[in-house]
Amino acid sequence: MKTAFSPSRLLRAAMSAVAVWLAVAALAQPYCRVRTFTIADGLAANNVAEFSQSADGIVWVATWNGLCCYDGYGFSKFRDAPGASSVLSSNRIKLIRPNSQGDIWLSLYDGTSYLFDRNSCSYIGMDGALRKVW
Repeated sequence: MKTAFSPSRLLRAAMSAVAVWLAVAALAQPYCRVRTFTIADGLAANNVAEFSQSADGIVWVATWNGLCCYDGYGFSKFRDAPGASSVLSSNRIKLIRPNSQGDIWLSLYDGTSYLFDRNSCSYIGMDGALRKVW
């Protein structure tokens, strides 16, 4: 005569419970839509060093070919063209940090520092100013 707690019945019940739990867990996974961006979408380069989000929700992207911002609809590129009026020593950006005023601090691969002024859409060289302070 079999008892209510036979090992085979407990094993079957445990296996059934695990199967139900796995099925529920698999169905409960959230759907994540992942979108990738390339130069075809307006990004300045496919090589991205870093990205950050400013307080107003704009996503800033440091690429090997300049600074980009994404507003949810499209990219804007901010590159320095070579010439007499160029400020940046290179367009290859390594590090970006938005500040509390909405401007973007930049560090290039050659170690120079800049501030991107969002009001004038221009770069300000900061190495000379930082050397005076330090």
